[in-house]
Amino acid sequence: MSIHSIINTLVHSFFPPLIFTFLPTSSTYHHAIPQFHTQLPCTMEDFTQAVERSFSASLTRTALVDVAQKLKAQFRERVTESAICMLPSYAHGLPSGDERGRCLALDVGGSTLRVAKVQLVGRQYQDRAGRIERMLSFDIDYPVKTLEGTAFFDWMADRIAEMLALDGVEEGGGDATIPLAVAWSFPVQETSSRDGAVLSMGKGFFASRGVMGQGLHELIGQACERRHLNVQVGAIVNDALASLLAQAYVEDSPRLAILLGTGLNAAIQLPAEMFESEPQETRPRPKERRDRVTVNAELSMFGKDIFPTTRWDDDLNRGNDLPDYQPFEQLVGGRYLGEILRLVVVEAMHSTDVFAGNDTEGIRRPYSLSTATMAVIESDTSSSLDMARAALQHTYPDLRISIKDLRFLQQISNAISHRAAGYLAAGIHALSRFTIEAESSTSPSPPSPSSPTTSPPSRVQVSCTGSVIEKYPRLLQRSQEYLDMLHDDPMADSSPRPSLSPPRLVLEVTAHSAIFGAAVAGGHVTNDTDL
Repeated sequence: MSIHSIINTLVHSFFPPLIFTFLPTSSTYHHAIPQFHTQLPCTMEDFTQAVERSFSASLTRTALVDVAQKLKAQFRERVTESAICMLPSYAHGLPSGDERGRCLALDVGGSTLRVAKVQLVGRQYQDRAGRIERMLSFDIDYPVKTLEGTAFFDWMADRIAEMLALDGVEEGGGDATIPLAVAWSFPVQETSSRDGAVLSMGKGFFASRGVMGQGLHELIGQACERRHLNVQVGAIVNDALASLLAQAYVEDSPRLAILLGTGLNAAIQLPAEMFESEPQETRPRPKERRDRVTVNAELSMFGKDIFPTTRWDDDLNRGNDLPDYQPFEQLVGGRYLGEILRLVVVEAMHSTDVFAGNDTEGIRRPYSLSTATMAVIESDTSSSLDMARAALQHTYPDLRISIKDLRFLQQISNAISHRAAGYLAAGIHALSRFTIEAESSTSPSPPSPSSPTTSPPSRVQVSCTGSVIEKYPRLLQRSQEYLDMLHDDPMADSSPRPSLSPPRLVLEVTAHSAIFGAAVAGGHVTNDTDL
């Protein structure tokens, strides 16, 4: 196998679709040119140290506690004041664990579409409660991202047809209607347990153009009808909620699910009474009285004027199609980490001798340096850094790269990913404390000392899914370390019941949770027993 093939395989093993996803045209991103702040030449070592200080300054315990406190306050505000964040789901309850059957499940992600045939057999089988009988994955590359309106949904229907063809189901074939459940990785305004209105998608997608506000159920269903596919959309659920449902299918009391891939999101449970008097008329409300509701946090949209940013973050934001739309995501998401690295490198080329004597036209192209390539660079522990070199030359074939250049890139990558881990931990920590305080403030007064009580759990699993949290080298471990550091912070004292010790959060990867969660949602929405 050639070195080119080896590197292609290695890079795809980190984030399969991120390599070729972000190749915007210059006309679209003409304003993404960074502002250069270093006026005089300096050594690469001095520049590196300055960059590392910029990214690490906000990672002290004090700084992260401050970020988490401010995020928690923003969560409280947006429960009642925002129409696009902290959205209670129509799938208010959690699955019983008795849902059984087969269905097609779609995971429509920021960089990959997965189509799977899923079988659910029930919680009593624990780790074998659900299984994927067959799954196809399709890269959502730049040409697909730029499909507008119904063209994107037609592309989805074509991929569903490919899956069905493997079972010998041709267009229009088969008498039985095949149930289809969808996990949607973009903002959506739920209108029922089976539908939601399309909102601006972000992440460089054009699919919402011309169909903004239309129902996903109709858009997907009509695209399948145009292909004469005998499928019926049974449930549409946000990807983070799908992850929480997948966890709930095998576990009695899930608290929190985090998704970090191309983008960022989270799902939580909150007391139902928090939403009973809210003014947002477009939000879903329970049809029956429940103690708790599942909530799509749309975590990516939080954090404006809260997270400390560097000049490269600000350059990226100014060059974004939708500046300030998803501020948290721009600091941790797979779409953006590689671009932050590229912006630092471009400034370094003006200030130091990095890539000296090279034609650097390619690296000046916005979004040409992917997070997948950045992951390979950071993961190379060899003295020669041959894999890092090959990965970079895979992206920029004409670039002549010295070992000094590679070490510089590795140090900057490490600084950027370290900060991403710290900021992610602050967000998870704030969400957990927010849910604890919400439960405390809405529950009855604590029992007297003589009354029997149920001790809160000392350890809570946080379900994690997404290419970045699962595959970026050491990011999961670093995030856990920052969570542990924050565990005993002063935020606990602000709880209405400070005597309750908050549980320790443990990050656990849940593979294919969006696929399984979509299937669970399909069964839960129909009759809670069979798909």
